[in-house]
Order: sequence, then structure tokens, then C-alpha cells
Amino acid sequence: PKSEDSKCKSNEVANTNKQEDEEKEYEGIIFDNNIYKLKMDVSDSYFGFIIGRNGEKKNNLERETQTQIRIPNKRGSDFLTIEGKTKSSVASCRNRLILLIGSARHQKQ
Repeated sequence: PKSEDSKCKSNEVANTNKQEDEEKEYEGIIFDNNIYKLKMDVSDSYFGFIIGRNGEKKNNLERETQTQIRIPNKRGSDFLTIEGKTKSSVASCRNRLILLIGSARHQKQ
């Protein structure tokens, strides 16, 4: 049987790991003007893929994650911004964008 002391230490390690995972998940997300924001460095060559035909992909992603994705109008800017009411919605949108970009990268090869 484990001693109480070793149980406490393993719980501390689990809590520390959970905290580190949460920090990674929310890395780069700032709170500004009552909204969570994240700037993502994405090559402008992927913007069309993110937007999709008639804006469908972008609109679906925004609706499903309850966020807004701001894509710059001018070419040459590689930063898009995700805005949402919660950290988790912004993180969810970022994770889905990363998957979408990975898929686009795979299709380009």
C-alpha cells in the first residue's frame, strides 16, 4: 500500500502537470476590452483555405467555437486574430485552425 505521503506527492505532480497543460493550452491568449484575443502567425497563402468557398469554413468555425476570426485584408500580413468571450473558445478555435492548416499543407504537397 502507498503511504499517505507518496499519495500527496503524486497528486501534487498531477496538479502541476495539469496546470502546465492548461498554461500551454492558453498560451498567447490575452484579455483586452472584455474579450479574449489570440494573434496567430499564419502564412497568407492559407487564408483562402481557412475562409473556404463563400466564407463557409470560417463561418462554421466561428459559429461552432463561438469566436470571431479576423483575417487581414492586405496581402503580406501573416497575422490573423481570434476573438472570443472565453479562453477555452479561443483555444478551441486555435486548435481547429491548426488542424485545418495542417490539412491544407498536406493537400499542397
